[in-house]
Amino acid sequence: MDILEQIRANYGSFSRPRQRISDFILNYPEQCCFLSLRSFAQQVGTTEVTVLNFCRGLGLGSYMDLKKALQDYLIVRVNAGDRLKLAVAGSGSAQDLYQRVCRAEREALQSTLDGNSVELLLAFTQALRRARRIFIAAHDFSRFPAGYLEHRLLSLELDCCILDLQARQDMFRRLSAQPPQDGLLIAITVPPYGNDTIALTRYCASIGMPVAALTDRPDSPVARCAQTTLLCHVELMGMTNSFTSMVGLVDTLAHYLIELNFLGNKFVAASFLLTCLIAFSTGTSVGTIFVVGPILYPIGYLVGATPALMIGAIVSGAAFGDNVSPVSDTLIAASSSQKVDLGGVSRSRLKYVLPAAALTLILYLALGSRGEAADLSAVQSAAVRPTALLFLLVPVVVVVFCLLQRHLLEALSYGIVTGVLLGLVTGTITFSDIISVPEPLSAGGLIMEGIEGAVPTILLVMLLFAQIHLLEKGGCIDMMIQPMDRFIVGPRSAEGAIVAICILLNVATGLNTAAIVGTGPLAKRLGEEYQLHGYRTANLLICSGGTLNYLMPYMVPVVCAAMMTAVDLPGAVPVSTLEIVTHQFYPILLLVMTIFAIVSGYGRTLLPDSRAFRESERAVRY
Repeated sequence: MDILEQIRANYGSFSRPRQRISDFILNYPEQCCFLSLRSFAQQVGTTEVTVLNFCRGLGLGSYMDLKKALQDYLIVRVNAGDRLKLAVAGSGSAQDLYQRVCRAEREALQSTLDGNSVELLLAFTQALRRARRIFIAAHDFSRFPAGYLEHRLLSLELDCCILDLQARQDMFRRLSAQPPQDGLLIAITVPPYGNDTIALTRYCASIGMPVAALTDRPDSPVARCAQTTLLCHVELMGMTNSFTSMVGLVDTLAHYLIELNFLGNKFVAASFLLTCLIAFSTGTSVGTIFVVGPILYPIGYLVGATPALMIGAIVSGAAFGDNVSPVSDTLIAASSSQKVDLGGVSRSRLKYVLPAAALTLILYLALGSRGEAADLSAVQSAAVRPTALLFLLVPVVVVVFCLLQRHLLEALSYGIVTGVLLGLVTGTITFSDIISVPEPLSAGGLIMEGIEGAVPTILLVMLLFAQIHLLEKGGCIDMMIQPMDRFIVGPRSAEGAIVAICILLNVATGLNTAAIVGTGPLAKRLGEEYQLHGYRTANLLICSGGTLNYLMPYMVPVVCAAMMTAVDLPGAVPVSTLEIVTHQFYPILLLVMTIFAIVSGYGRTLLPDSRAFRESERAVRY
């Protein structure tokens, strides 16, 4: 029942003042659409309060609701030409009409801006980026903004088309050409709403195809079936529709798509670099994942990064830092088993890890933006201190001094001094935070906490040497070497044997440190026999044991990374461990680099022949 029918149905129950109001509305509905409350009351010869009470008696909240109801009635029943004449009637001079139209367009844009939040725009953009094929449904007035939207999306290389609502056979053929969940229907409709558009929207929703709507009000027939709706204020001067707000929304969506594409790949690459620095400074991959994952992954998801690539970049960065850091347990285990200095091993690793890291960075830059954006409102805001970024200089200082071939202890000392000075200058720490004496015969502060944190590493080194010595004295090394002797004929095959055994132990134990420790004595013995430098055999252990640890779905770093992807964001689903393995490019490329180094001899340094030492040892033992 339209507003005029409602007034006629209740006319007999109205009081005399309300009947006068009814008579005026029934006789002059077009004029009422443009009268203010005061002018309307004056025309009828009543008070504004009486008019408001009349509106409430009809179930309307205000006089503006009455005008809106009358406009909706006339839009349906009056043709476009007559509506335009009504809209410009009484505008006065040409200058007055010009100002009135411009003011109305400005108000339409402002209303559209107020009615759509950033979260809604991001959600709509998410739907566009996720869909493999985009269908647009529109009719009559809505076909112009639909065509403009199609043009914009095609220019951004998105697969989209406008459906011909009259060619039903062709329309349903297009819709059924792919699984419903891979498509997206954008329904564009404003009053008078098109029945064909409404029916198609309901059909797509029923088969499970995502639906997004561009319409004028939240209770629009298509909005009820849509997962995401953008509201466009299309009313212009009461009786005509405006394209301005729809065109503005389409342009906004296009810029969001471009911006999120830019942010997505940049952020994935930046996350990889940042994680590399943090993992290098801490020496732990799992700890880095637990610290960095909950912070960077949700942000990356929001700015359009592919979830699998985003978490893959974090794991890759953690693997890089763990492979190179002088305080990493894998580096300590490998250098200890080969009886070479940590700093030398760390420096010698650069020729292997830097090419793999550089290519990894290029891949993340190229592929990182193929995901979708999500809802910003789902992330809790946190206080961010820009000065905290200065502390990234600490690992940089350590790396620089290691590259200058300074002793590891010297490089670490410079890093500690840099961190303390930055903390004091920025006010992050005080002198009492560095070291304190809370009570007699006790000490606290950052330095003491750091020393206490090093105790597990010291114990690890002691236990490593003990285990290696037991393996040697128990004859385990010879038992492993003897079956392989006939296959090992030179440095290349010796290196291949080291890598193969370390990988097998890693697969069997699930622990990279245990694999390195177990293979360490064998690697040292083969290195001595075939003139391999200790740096080389240590690198082979790290590249095999410390790399495969990230390439098996059941390994601890991969499982921990998968846990970080279980975020409470709209549309976000946890990334599987298999997806993480296939999207962490650095470990994959480092393993390829290792195989290339073995086959080609890249980075191989030979020592004087020590075969005689091996033979004398065997003669004494047997």
